[in-house]
Amino acid sequence: MEQIGNQTGKQTEKEAEKKREKRTGRQKGKKVDGMDREIIQKRLGRYVKNAQMNVQTCSGVLCGGARCYFFLHRIGRGGTAQVWKAAGIPRGGLWALKIRNKTEDGLFCLQTEAELLEELTNTGKAAPGPLCGEFPRFQEYFQTREREVLVMEYLRGMTLGESLRRGKRYSAAEILEIAVSLCGILEKLHGCTPPVLYLDLSPDNIILERGGGLRLTDLGTAAAWRQRDKRDGFVMTGTPGFAAPEQYQGAASPASDIYSLGMLLRVLNAFGDETDERLWGVREKLQEVIRISTQKDPARRYPDIKAMKQVLEKSTCL
Repeated sequence: MEQIGNQTGKQTEKEAEKKREKRTGRQKGKKVDGMDREIIQKRLGRYVKNAQMNVQTCSGVLCGGARCYFFLHRIGRGGTAQVWKAAGIPRGGLWALKIRNKTEDGLFCLQTEAELLEELTNTGKAAPGPLCGEFPRFQEYFQTREREVLVMEYLRGMTLGESLRRGKRYSAAEILEIAVSLCGILEKLHGCTPPVLYLDLSPDNIILERGGGLRLTDLGTAAAWRQRDKRDGFVMTGTPGFAAPEQYQGAASPASDIYSLGMLLRVLNAFGDETDERLWGVREKLQEVIRISTQKDPARRYPDIKAMKQVLEKSTCL
């Protein structure tokens, strides 16, 4: 009986060890998530040039509730978070993982962002469509002992900021097209119940898709605003040079997003392409829009994003 009891105890310990190994994405250096390295290498070979070396070490594998993720490379960082491009295991596919260390100041802010993203993209809900499909689709949120992780759709394309750094110059017509598209996205956010304030509109948060169209990323500041009542001494943040003055006083409203959009248009206009003289009238109207939307007093800006959009749409007809 004692021998049988010892064997049962050893089996229980082995089962617990296997569960721990599965959660960490490693199984005695031979398998990841129950899959042989050879299978993983075959699945990821088209994503990773040196897949054999990386997969054999099993480094950079993180397992959530839906699947495991193999890190490819970092695509962004800011504040307390980093964003990584990753391949899913075992089904493949590319995902963006936003990862934040569990610090006293940042804990669960990422969870709030995940909840907001899921709410906007209607993932897994019986709804006719997303409230705001211009954001990456929510996949899952989970926590490890040291980190919290938000998994979302990987957006293919280039940020507006990167295109500017590469020397791209936008004509007045192109700037107006971008502005009208962004107004449409902000109109959806402000029309939610309760309204969603984006509060971080900047070139590096705007994705220019390869097939045309705009997408937005990073709901971190919007999530922080939602959490403001739960944090003592809360002061709103944003991207310097684009955030509205009132955000640094801990206040915000839909007018704050109007200000950020105006500052974005100011940057695009300052580095714009002025070779087409036929668009000078459009550029003058654009400068007027910038002047009104970037007033320091929120009450002197456009009354709402819809009014700003209507002015911009009329300018496209000049």
